[in-house]
Amino acid sequence: MSVEAKEKGTFPLRLVVLEAALVAFGVVLALAATEAWEASERRQQADDALLTVVAELEENRGLVVASRDYHAGLMEGMRTTLSTGSGLNPGMFGDGFVNPADLVTVAWDAANSTGATADMDYATVLTVSRAYGHFDAYRLQGRTVSDLLYRQLFEGGTQEVVDNPQGLFSMISTFLYRECELLRTIGQTLGAMDTTGAPAVEEDPGCAQMLDRGRG
Repeated sequence: MSVEAKEKGTFPLRLVVLEAALVAFGVVLALAATEAWEASERRQQADDALLTVVAELEENRGLVVASRDYHAGLMEGMRTTLSTGSGLNPGMFGDGFVNPADLVTVAWDAANSTGATADMDYATVLTVSRAYGHFDAYRLQGRTVSDLLYRQLFEGGTQEVVDNPQGLFSMISTFLYRECELLRTIGQTLGAMDTTGAPAVEEDPGCAQMLDRGRG
């Protein structure tokens, strides 16, 4: 560098370009690091959301098992009573003529609304979405049947309902079938999501037979 350049405080052009390039490179590195950190945070949030969904599926499985057992018990009690030539008694239906499970969807709804599903594996999202689609159909069935029962109860009382054992038996068996179907779906969904190598939960033999007959 010449004495004249030093005195004027100027720098050669190549130094100015080099300094600008270093600044730009530093900015790019900083942006890349920030983006990598944000991507890592999103993946962690997606993993956390998936764990809550798994817990929710397990909770729903327990709720469905309780309803399935109730409906299976009703059908068995009805068979026994009717086989003796006796009529049905409203007292047999302690928790209602039907008692659908009150399924929970908070975790999956939250995962969708917060965008966590965008960072989940597509196959997992598809599998879980199908399971929750079955939940929606089950809820719709519950609302439809409840409305029908309320109308019958309002018009003729409980005796009118129990005086139609065929219709009541058919209604309950429809719920039982749907609950067996739900349990199979939940089991398959959890199995597809499992990465721990845990053994699959065995399907109830009665449910398996009912579903196989229904698809036969």
